[in-house]
Amino acid sequence: MAFTIAVAGKGGTGKTTLAGMIIRLLAERDEGPVLAVDADANANLNVVLGMELEKTIGDLREELLDDIRNLPPGMTKDTYLELGIEECLVEGQGVDLLAMGHGEGQRCYCAVNHVLRRYLDKLSDAYRYVVMDNEAGLEHISRATTQDVDVLLTVAIDTPVALQSAARIHDLIDQLDLHVAQRFLVINNVNGTDRGRLDEHVAKTGLELLGVIPRDEGVLELLTPEQRREEVSEPTFEPLKTVYERGSVPGCHDNAVFALVAWYEMVGFSWEETREKVVEWLHESGTWARGGFEEATPEELVDSKRHVYDAGYGWKEKAEAAKRVIDRTA
Repeated sequence: MAFTIAVAGKGGTGKTTLAGMIIRLLAERDEGPVLAVDADANANLNVVLGMELEKTIGDLREELLDDIRNLPPGMTKDTYLELGIEECLVEGQGVDLLAMGHGEGQRCYCAVNHVLRRYLDKLSDAYRYVVMDNEAGLEHISRATTQDVDVLLTVAIDTPVALQSAARIHDLIDQLDLHVAQRFLVINNVNGTDRGRLDEHVAKTGLELLGVIPRDEGVLELLTPEQRREEVSEPTFEPLKTVYERGSVPGCHDNAVFALVAWYEMVGFSWEETREKVVEWLHESGTWARGGFEEATPEELVDSKRHVYDAGYGWKEKAEAAKRVIDRTA
């Protein structure tokens, strides 16, 4: 079961920045796959992470309610939602992103939310960490998952009013009957505040202070999608790291090339760029020199995987299969 970290706070406190820092730190330490959940209706965690967001769970929920009477023969609501969640999931290097999107309108959402909750719980089991960026009301925690929250970090700035708002967020935990193992307060954007006075204000809230973050304009560099794409052009997380750095061997060439083509499509490379990257890898990694190919040239081999790029297939399963073969030959 994933270790769940929820970050909450009023708008403007820096909660999304903190959530992004935690996610990137876990990914850079290779602590295991991380599922980032943007549970704020004003979704912008994808901007902090430099990931492109096309569809949210809110969009999916509305689509199902619009099309519920026109589903293809034999397709159940469960199947529709399961396929839809896969479309909403943005895959990245060590981090996958899921955005909850806008809140509910005047329609009946109970049955849809029940199915969504079940599949989101199932999805989160595939990750070591789940980091949720929440709006102040915390409603998405209870709607999005039935699993307990291991740590809740409430972010506030260093003013008495802001600290009281943080205390009210903690009161909501009990009102919503949420199961939170540990609750902490994080004070952000502190600039020259008297620590003694700050401690006095914190004591009045009854919250446990985890830490104080000083003001730092460069604390987190926001990446554009183009910068993010360049950053991940050379995979540095397993299982694709092994495939990329050690090259493929006979017995796993098909899976290895499949995985790399799928990877470059996912991070936003054009087909021409993907083709160039994979051909370059075939030569530089020594893969082509090892032989075992039916195709006459590296270009012909990569062209045979064009369908992988066009269909937008995932890369993880094929990369894991290739890595197992490569590890056995070490």
